[in-house]
Amino acid sequence: MKTSLIETILMSDKRKDVLLLLYNNGTEDIDEIKDILGYDSSGLTPQIKKLLDWDLIIQDHHNYKLSDMGYLIVEKMQKLLDIAKVFEENHDYWESRDLSEIPEHMLKRVGELGHCYLIEPDRHHLFEHHPHFIEKSLESKYLMMASSSFNPQTISVLCEAADKSTDISYIITKPVLERSMKDCKIDLDNFFSYNNTNLYLRTIERDIEPITVAVSDIFVSLWLFDKNHRFNRITLISYDNSAIAWGEDLFKYYLNNSKPITYKDI
Repeated sequence: MKTSLIETILMSDKRKDVLLLLYNNGTEDIDEIKDILGYDSSGLTPQIKKLLDWDLIIQDHHNYKLSDMGYLIVEKMQKLLDIAKVFEENHDYWESRDLSEIPEHMLKRVGELGHCYLIEPDRHHLFEHHPHFIEKSLESKYLMMASSSFNPQTISVLCEAADKSTDISYIITKPVLERSMKDCKIDLDNFFSYNNTNLYLRTIERDIEPITVAVSDIFVSLWLFDKNHRFNRITLISYDNSAIAWGEDLFKYYLNNSKPITYKDI
């Protein structure tokens, strides 16, 4: 009996691997498929036949490629698998986070974060940015950051990066600006003294507050509240190109609802 389309796609690692290989690589001949995936003919041939039966792939002599229908299906499957991998890799972290802070259209793309690392604060840096984050910030050509949470060290770190010719863009909310003016006035004045720094004020009041996100040409970092609205300063960081693009799009989303702030405005 012919298996269903869903079963054909998801119930065999071999079939899934073939589909993903053809999605990422395009046309491949049978020998390349066997070499790349490490399967022999006896294990692979029956699975390819099932993919052909459902018109998910097209055969041209010894070459195979995805059909139009197959491409559409595998494209969605790839996104689903990417999301699952992100959540699986740091399951305890994601399960405990308040994901409602991430805009819905960006949460749907969370699979683009790829391989992520968790950096937990040690006892010597409980209330500061982790040294690894600072190190990577200072190595960056540009650094874009948005936050609705106050950290007394942030502006100082951004100034240090600006001093190393890093282009800085920083989006904050009104409460963070007011707190910065009160507790970090010297650092804030210094921030405005650079030609390569830009400060923006979030203007939408009814929208969800921006999560704390930093993105550069090297990395993207996120700091999320847990489900009890506690902020424990665990840094989620990724160096994947797709993650950096995700972070840039999130920053642009916040930037579209922000206005520039100059020294005269404060």
